[in-house]
Amino acid sequence: MSDHDLAKQLASGNTWHRDTAARLLFERQDDSALRSIGGIARRSRSALSRMHGLYVLAWLDALFAVDLFVAADDRNPRVWEHALKLSERHSASDKVLQRNLISLVNDTDQRTVH
Repeated sequence: MSDHDLAKQLASGNTWHRDTAARLLFERQDDSALRSIGGIARRSRSALSRMHGLYVLAWLDALFAVDLFVAADDRNPRVWEHALKLSERHSASDKVLQRNLISLVNDTDQRTVH
């Protein structure tokens, strides 16, 4: 499969397809599908797919503050949780991102409040 086709698989309802696509994209280290991966991380209907997209971007060293802003504003608390985990690398140098992430402290979901 092409990298673009693999990126589409990150939105699959099948866990094996998502996991395998993520692994292959990481192994290939080809940035030709970054736009597709970013689209899935930001707009997929599935929270699991959005999280997979975030992690693949991080593995490819292509996760940026804008991706984390979008994920921190996600409707699903699990996506927020993973955005917080992935933001550590960026938040030390990005004050706007720090403020955005700090705003999640008021969230009532127990997995994101600490």
